[in-house]
Amino acid sequence: LTPMSISFYLISYGFPGLGVIISWSMFAAPVPSLRKALSKGSLGDLNPLPWAFMTGNTAGWVAYAFLTKNIFLLVGNGPSFLLSLWLNIGACQLRYLEDRNSPHRDDGTRDLSLQSLFRSSSEDETPGLLEHHLLTMPDENHTTKARNRYAQPSLNENVDNLNATPSICISINHATIFVLVTATWLLLLSVVAFLPEGYHHAQVLIVGIAANINLIFFLAAPLSSIQFVIRHQNSNYIHVPTMMAGLANCTLWSTYGFFALNDPFLYLPNITGLAIGIVQLVIFLCYRSTSEIDTIVEEEQLEESDYDRVLLLL
Repeated sequence: LTPMSISFYLISYGFPGLGVIISWSMFAAPVPSLRKALSKGSLGDLNPLPWAFMTGNTAGWVAYAFLTKNIFLLVGNGPSFLLSLWLNIGACQLRYLEDRNSPHRDDGTRDLSLQSLFRSSSEDETPGLLEHHLLTMPDENHTTKARNRYAQPSLNENVDNLNATPSICISINHATIFVLVTATWLLLLSVVAFLPEGYHHAQVLIVGIAANINLIFFLAAPLSSIQFVIRHQNSNYIHVPTMMAGLANCTLWSTYGFFALNDPFLYLPNITGLAIGIVQLVIFLCYRSTSEIDTIVEEEQLEESDYDRVLLLL
């Protein structure tokens, strides 16, 4: 084997093979965070906007893989398409819960059993003996804290909490975006599929351009949280596993698309995504120290509140 042949096999098979694995890790990076959010019943700092474009992105590249007969694109995006559906369904469920429990709703549909947020899912709707004792015992210095800890939050408290930790893109209906992206791709692929014979190049061109546009939206969607990072000087709004996997993914696919295939549909959007990822990384590093300090303060406050509760029980 000559050095040229080694580099050929490395770029033609090694890079896309590794790119498939990195793609899986990038698309699966939000899974632990979503599972945690589902257990809490709120998205919190999670930004679900990229997940809607993830569905369109993976669907487009699966179609492009069929047209170009590229097995690496198919294997890298097929399972990720199914995973994106689960991510979006979970995000829609949490958006519904947040809207239903929103203090701004006055139509009588808001869930009034907010005390369930302070109980585990295994408990029923009736407070336990300890909680009942804490809620009914006489007023003393520490019992006020205990009562406030388990009582239903007031409207003002909910508004203050909402202002303290704003939800990313809270005004955007995630279900609407998800349906619009999915419907757009369904319509586009239907038109492409029924083009007359002999229009294969046009099919590749249409799907390639659409996949590139969707990929740019997918890679740029995390930038919607940058305004919150800068405003609150807190990098917790940036999902680090997705950011790091995206940087590696764009590097591998842009190298494969440029040197092995010379396919601008493949390397141009990934180079753009690499630049966006670098910008996101720089912003994350700039505000990382502030975020770590805030995390330490929150942990200390949590420890103090737990200590007060132990004293109360004693």
